[in-house]
Amino acid sequence: MADDFEQLSSLFAEWAKKNNFDLNENKQHLDFLYNGLIKLEKETGGKFCPCRLKKGEKADLELLCPCNFEIQQTWKEKNRCWCGLFFKEGKGGTGNE
Repeated sequence: MADDFEQLSSLFAEWAKKNNFDLNENKQHLDFLYNGLIKLEKETGGKFCPCRLKKGEKADLELLCPCNFEIQQTWKEKNRCWCGLFFKEGKGGTGNE
């Protein structure tokens, strides 16, 4: 699982950098999110957001991480994605939002 964790961590760090986002800097929050994503990927085959409930429907595809968070109200109002993994560049990312 450590390899999965490191791989996911590197993947999201690179993705955030390429897209001008910041990753949450709170290690506990990242641990929670990454472990949830890894668990759900093993169970379902997809990196589904651990903070939102899947319904077993086609709409669940919207819950794949990273989701299309730039259209969400949370992104517009709080400068972060739904679960607090990604923040607008320079706008925060130090808490367990």
